[in-house]
Amino acid sequence: MPRLACPEEAHGTLHVVQRGRARSACFSRAPDRTAYLRALRECAECEQCAVHAYALMGNHVHLLFTLARPAGAARLMPAIVERYARHLATAYGHADSVWEDAYDATPVHARRHLFATMRYIERQG
Repeated sequence: MPRLACPEEAHGTLHVVQRGRARSACFSRAPDRTAYLRALRECAECEQCAVHAYALMGNHVHLLFTLARPAGAARLMPAIVERYARHLATAYGHADSVWEDAYDATPVHARRHLFATMRYIERQG
């Protein structure tokens, strides 16, 4: 269940932070990051979310995207988690979720806030 600062509106932009369970590592090797980015690309396309910036950190992920439909993040984030879990199960036999159940989503309203958030995320990666 997401922790949202406001409802997910169509054409709204969100800064989402998804953390590893107990702040543990989410990515062991470069192929894991590639698998996550592939899941992000495929799921964002399916859910009609435009991804503006991302940073894959050791124990969390930052995403900045605009939703085409209401509740896009509520569909996007579980879809990414599911696809990445399949990768981990196939690659390592890993059965437990690496992510916390909830993710943080903060709306980005003003254009200047969008660019500031984008710069912040890019500095993280």
